Amino acid sequence: MCLPLRHEDMVCDLQTHSLREALTEVFPGFREMKATNPEYLRRCAICFLKGLCEQCPAKSWMESGTLDTPVEYLCEVAHAQARG
Repeated sequence: MCLPLRHEDMVCDLQTHSLREALTEVFPGFREMKATNPEYLRRCAICFLKGLCEQCPAKSWMESGTLDTPVEYLCEVAHAQARG
């Protein structure tokens, strides 16, 4: 999970849940989430530069309001790094 992510579906209120509940019941469900944005699936999910890319749900959410929209400037940076 990306630390800057504060999307309402990705936080757990520790005033209503114990830390144990958050770690054992709430957070493991996040791993089950899958990208559904067709553009992300077409581009990012199959990109061979994923190891260089800084694309994550938090950055996508901050830029577009969704968790799986590609962030263009991150693609540009990864491709520039790959070129050397």
